[in-house]
Amino acid sequence: MHLKNFSVIRRDLKVELSPAYDLLNSTIILNSQEELALPLRGKKNKLKKDDFFVYFAKERLGLTQKSIGQTVSRIVMAFPRWADLIQNCFLSDSLKTQYIDLLNKRFNKLDLTSWG
Repeated sequence: MHLKNFSVIRRDLKVELSPAYDLLNSTIILNSQEELALPLRGKKNKLKKDDFFVYFAKERLGLTQKSIGQTVSRIVMAFPRWADLIQNCFLSDSLKTQYIDLLNKRFNKLDLTSWG
């Protein structure tokens, strides 16, 4: 995702992100070593938990610890469902396996279950 598919919806004076659409994990297709399309903290790979939660969420976005924790909790709760969704998508069985393996690797790397 190169920021092209993030849109906002304006309803009266409220602006919010639109539902996600046209999402593709190109890493499994391109066999890329990059973890992100755009750099975060000057890097596209070898990202760590602090790159997302300290640098980006706290320092750049100004989010509170409570807000970050709530978001992390939602991700942790939704994570088991992601593999089910991938299993029901249009990808070949081998790409589904690669996708789920990559998802698990990155989830474990972020160590979200020990947040706080």
